[in-house]
Amino acid sequence: MLLSIGGCGASDPSRNAPEPAAPQSGERILRAAAEGGYAAGSVTAEIRALIMGQGLLGPVSVDRSGRCAARLEIAKRGRTEFLTDGEHFWLKGGEQLWGPNRASRIGDRYVTGAVAQDPFNLAIFCQSAAAYALLGSLEQKEMAQHSPAGAASADFVDPDGSVAETADAAAPRLTRYRSGNGSEPFDYRFSDYGRPVAFEPPPSASTVALAEVLASEGSGAPPSRTAP
Repeated sequence: MLLSIGGCGASDPSRNAPEPAAPQSGERILRAAAEGGYAAGSVTAEIRALIMGQGLLGPVSVDRSGRCAARLEIAKRGRTEFLTDGEHFWLKGGEQLWGPNRASRIGDRYVTGAVAQDPFNLAIFCQSAAAYALLGSLEQKEMAQHSPAGAASADFVDPDGSVAETADAAAPRLTRYRSGNGSEPFDYRFSDYGRPVAFEPPPSASTVALAEVLASEGSGAPPSRTAP
């Protein structure tokens, strides 16, 4: 029987084992998360925030080009559907959102117009979700890492108290961004990176221009149907 003697042709498994990866710095993690989000191109954010002093919550799906689809519930304003391509918006809500007079004239249609004229500024939530998760805005902040180096997830705290959370040290993704104490509260939880946005503007027969809704208030006549 022949014996193999270490160092005489026998391979030492420990010599072939890869070196453990060095823990990434906080700066590199945020950069990698920004690059990963940009490459994914789209994301869904479950949002809790305030708008006009009222609580808002619901999912917002957005892509890098600015297309966005959201189903939001606003305290005292009810449920809304919101779509935007970055330039125009389509908004559907009920009497709680528009008031009884406007709602009766709008009916079961989407109000549409330029994003700059969005009366409830809902597009800001699409823009913020894209900026945080897809366009790397958090990479520009001076956020201090508050988690052990090399951990599977990492937390970063901004001087204003807001907190960013990432997961998967090998390919980081932003999973949450929330306000700190004393800030106007917001909480974005990110998921479904790379999933296409279900963006399909309604047909023109199902829309009414915001300008017509406002112009027809004095006449009492229902606004005509139109596309933006």
